[in-house]
Amino acid sequence: MVKRFYWPVLKIKLEIDIYPPENSGYSWSYLDFPLDFEVCHQDLASNFALKIHALLCYPYKKGRDWYDFSWYVSHKVQPNYSHLKVALYKYGPWEKRNLNIDSDWLQQHLCEKIGDIDWQDAAADVERFLDSTQRHSLSLWSRKFFTHKVDSFLNGVAL
Repeated sequence: MVKRFYWPVLKIKLEIDIYPPENSGYSWSYLDFPLDFEVCHQDLASNFALKIHALLCYPYKKGRDWYDFSWYVSHKVQPNYSHLKVALYKYGPWEKRNLNIDSDWLQQHLCEKIGDIDWQDAAADVERFLDSTQRHSLSLWSRKFFTHKVDSFLNGVAL
């Protein structure tokens, strides 16, 4: 009898923006599996800026974006404001406006978005991706919870 081994299938979605917004920062990582190699990738501050752009500009509201937002805040990442500004001008409703995109502007607009979210729906969007120990935190998802997250990363409020 021949034993058959079945390897799990891993699907990776890769999106490449061939005209990305300017002012992104980059980092280099070195990996050693399966061979030694170098990977150039966008830095966390620039990634966070684009996540904030998605939260502010996309017409649909995905809980996964808010989950990611929470991750960046918990890791004390600050957004790349110059990259965010270019993205907002290029792909957002603020095109051709002279904006001063700073922490005050960001706090106002993120809090407005937070007020428009049905947090039960947002949590349900994320739930299927989390294990049972992580799902408990979704019960905290609310306007108050995410407003605190915004305050914590913009104003240094302790988490």
